[in-house]
Amino acid sequence: MQLYLSYFISLTVGKLLRIPLAVLAASLLARAVGPEGVGQWAMLLAVTTMLHLFLLGWTQAYNVRFGREEWTLHHRLASTWAVRGPIIAISFGLAATLLILQPFSFLEKFFNLSQTWWPWYNFIIRLMIQNNSSPD
Repeated sequence: MQLYLSYFISLTVGKLLRIPLAVLAASLLARAVGPEGVGQWAMLLAVTTMLHLFLLGWTQAYNVRFGREEWTLHHRLASTWAVRGPIIAISFGLAATLLILQPFSFLEKFFNLSQTWWPWYNFIIRLMIQNNSSPD
């Protein structure tokens, strides 16, 4: 019981600290980059979230739902990935083709973000992938 109480307290404290730290980070960001930079940052976060959802987020729920039975019976996900593999390959192929034809200019054309924002975009995508791959 003591162990569960310490887990609960650490989880609660972590969630409570997250709110003021997020407000502090947002205010420091606004002070550092100004109103135009905050608008670009908000657009960058929206684009990153949207692309993450379309490229990676949709595969996870289906793998959990349809891969569960295969995993419990055979301890592998070959059939589940065999069905989704071509769709994922086509998506990555399309993304690679767009990047080769117009390297990173899609941020400027579609979202009005300059190419100097690309390192931040890459950083956020990596964080999202890392958070999804880490065990909870």
